[in-house]
Order: sequence, then structure tokens, then C-alpha cells
Amino acid sequence: MNRKLVTYAIAAVLTVASCGLSNSEPLANRFAQADDAQKRIDEKLKALEPKAPEGCEAKMAGAKVAGFSLHCDTLIPFGALLGAIPVSQTATNLEDCATRCRRVPKCVAFSYDGGAAPGSRACYLTGSMTEYRKAPNWISGTR
Repeated sequence: MNRKLVTYAIAAVLTVASCGLSNSEPLANRFAQADDAQKRIDEKLKALEPKAPEGCEAKMAGAKVAGFSLHCDTLIPFGALLGAIPVSQTATNLEDCATRCRRVPKCVAFSYDGGAAPGSRACYLTGSMTEYRKAPNWISGTR
């Protein structure tokens, strides 16, 4: 709806509502009151708007990794080793980390450091899950 139209509608309501109370008030004041009311409504509506995700939630926005459930701000400490496969690796992105785990049949979970600088993001692979730890900006995937 057009903002100006809403302002005029509010002014009309204020005019009708105050007809018996104060007919000496200039119409311009009623429009100013309507404009103030509209500003308050706009502020309240803005407060209700959904907030953009931050941190880990922002990095995971829309992320889907086939075969894994993703967990935000979660690190899965090293569990069972994966034989000759290094547990700690460097991944270019979340999907790359998941792919590294997917290639190893014994890998049941991974943890990816989404907060590190590009090119140095740790990717931990594990063959078992003993616990979950809260860790800002880490994203873990479990099969």
C-alpha cells in the first residue's frame, strides 16, 4: 500500500475520532499526527522483520551436503582414527570437507572450521562420535 495513502487514511481516522473533541485543530496538525503514527507503525513493523543470520548460521544458509546432517557451532572431537587417512586436513569449503569424509567408508562425521581464513580452513574427519562440543563458526556433519 502506498505510504502517502496510509498517512491520509490515518489522518482521516484521527479527524473522525476527534470530531466531537476538538474541531479547532488545523487539518495540517492532524496530518502531522498521522505521519507520526505512520512512523511508529513502520518502526514496529521493521522490528518484526526477520533478522539476517549471522556467524555460523550465515555460512550454513542454504547449505545442503548430501548424506550428512549439519550442525552449526559444533565441533566433533577426534574419535576413532581412519587408518592411513589423516584426521586433520585443509578444505576449501564445507562441501570439500564433506566430500573428503564421503570418500572414506569408515568416516562417520566431519567438523569444518567455517570461521578460519580461506585456504586454511581445518577439516577434521572422524570414525566415531564420542561427544559434541560448542565451538563458534564450526560446522559439523554426521552421517
